[in-house]
Amino acid sequence: MKTIRHGMLAWSVGIACAVMGVNAQAAKNPRCVITDNRVCQLQFDPNQVYEITGVYGYATTIEFAPGEKILNKAIGDSIGWQVLKFRNHLVLKPVEPDARTNLTVTTSNHVYYFRLSSSKNPERATYAVRFLYPADGNDGWGDDSGGVSDASYSQPRMVNKNYQVSGDENSFGLQRVFDDGQFTYFLTTIGKPKPSIYVVDRDGTEALAPMRREGPYLVIEQMADRFTLRDGDRTLCVSRSQQGAATQAQRSPWGGGN
Repeated sequence: MKTIRHGMLAWSVGIACAVMGVNAQAAKNPRCVITDNRVCQLQFDPNQVYEITGVYGYATTIEFAPGEKILNKAIGDSIGWQVLKFRNHLVLKPVEPDARTNLTVTTSNHVYYFRLSSSKNPERATYAVRFLYPADGNDGWGDDSGGVSDASYSQPRMVNKNYQVSGDENSFGLQRVFDDGQFTYFLTTIGKPKPSIYVVDRDGTEALAPMRREGPYLVIEQMADRFTLRDGDRTLCVSRSQQGAATQAQRSPWGGGN
């Protein structure tokens, strides 16, 4: 099966993120969930440097997790940029038309790295940046006991398990993907890192999918033709086949059975 190719999300809001590799040579733009072209939601990654282009005369507000406390902020150019904090919010404002610097923010939960630049073009103004965070829980997807700890949990109805993968599902510990006609369920081996899951649109745009735990599964409360699993630089593509149920056992990488 051919690897699914994803288009890059077009940016018009003046903010992009660069993943800085250990050797500082590799960089990429992770996908963001955009609800308004002036408001952006970004998934937090401790190994990412977030690039923000501010606009002279406009303020950009960065919103961290509820209850997260800002402990320290260190900026390279404190003359060209004004940085104010209030609870879990940080307000950035360039006070010079061409101010470039970096910013490190230490909070009670995380450390964030930013690269700041300014522009005179108001079309590039970003009003707000909100961070999304991985689901709470242990680093592995499965229940630590290897079973289901919630006595009220019942096995979801498996309507379609005819999903294809492109990549190394073993490195993610992916055991099974199926849907119940409404939600999509992902099951992996215990102890594997828990990746983020993105829904892929027809044009290749990825949107971070909120997920919850239900027994041993991570549940995406929607169905989609394509998903991308990400863990650092590793990716795994999952696609829903349109083949009939009669052939799904042969086409599924996990074989038949429930």
